[in-house]
Amino acid sequence: MELPLDRLKTMFSEVIESDFATAVQQVGDESIYAFAVYITDDLVAPSSALNTEAAYIRAVEKDDSARHPGYRWYYGEWPDWPFPWETSDAWGLINNELERLWDTYDGEASVIPQDEDEPLTEYQGRILQVIVDSLAECSDKGVFGRGEVREKVVVFLTLTDNDRSVAVEDWSARQINPESSTLTNFLNRYADLD
Repeated sequence: MELPLDRLKTMFSEVIESDFATAVQQVGDESIYAFAVYITDDLVAPSSALNTEAAYIRAVEKDDSARHPGYRWYYGEWPDWPFPWETSDAWGLINNELERLWDTYDGEASVIPQDEDEPLTEYQGRILQVIVDSLAECSDKGVFGRGEVREKVVVFLTLTDNDRSVAVEDWSARQINPESSTLTNFLNRYADLD
């Protein structure tokens, strides 16, 4: 069955652009180094998160264990910013659209398997690609900055509570971000832990 995904892509692009613009205003002079869209492994409840260099430094000063690369790059460890996303209703509408799409889809299961050796279903892959394409479109439009400013921000998609989240993060980051030392650092974030 053909899934009508153009509307979903437009919805994601608009809310991502709005979230990032709101974040830039709210963090002031702090330099954003990471922006992520996260979604559950059953492809519902999407939202976004970000972190700044200054917030990361504050976290390390408070607790030295924050130096762990997982802390720097894991959205769940990033601060809850003291501002409401102006787009929280828009994320709810995206969630409704995802549920509507799943209800009309007569394919395989929607829950992404934990085992990285188990392939994604066509539905899972297409939904994740729509999100990545939306992030890439925003990047191409300059939403996350241009030139050196853009090279300092890693943008990625992640899954909540799923063993393949790191693989999804790397896959998405390669498609979205320009080549830079920041991207290389992100892709090698767990290299020293192996």
